[in-house]
Amino acid sequence: MNSTDVSIMNEEKEILEIGLLLDCTGSMSSWIYRAQQTLKTIVDDAVESCDGKLKVKVSFIGYRDHKDKNRFEIKHFTENVQEIKQFISSVKAEGGGDFPEDVTGGMRRCLDEAWSEVSTKQVFHIFDAPCHGKQYHNSKSDDYP
Repeated sequence: MNSTDVSIMNEEKEILEIGLLLDCTGSMSSWIYRAQQTLKTIVDDAVESCDGKLKVKVSFIGYRDHKDKNRFEIKHFTENVQEIKQFISSVKAEGGGDFPEDVTGGMRRCLDEAWSEVSTKQVFHIFDAPCHGKQYHNSKSDDYP
């Protein structure tokens, strides 16, 4: 390693990666605006608290249920805060049907994002219903038990 390599390594910022996970089913319709505002505040607070010392990358996974036409709405990791906030604002609460939702599918998509090996990672999840599977809830309404 030469001195140029060392100086380049010293200039690289550490990375904070944030995964935002949101239940976007119809049952969230009365809460979707507030959930979107909360997620955007989380992004703003993270960027502000890092004070330029960390590179902040954010991804968004909106999930619905297995049978829904737009089951996932995904914005892959980006450093563009305005772009991610606009995307969050564009999602609608729709679909669903039974009580539980595809929480597992949403989490899987979140895990499948291009997470860095050397980052600090955080995931924020806003939802109003459990995942499918009779062992996770007592509702009789589960189309995918």
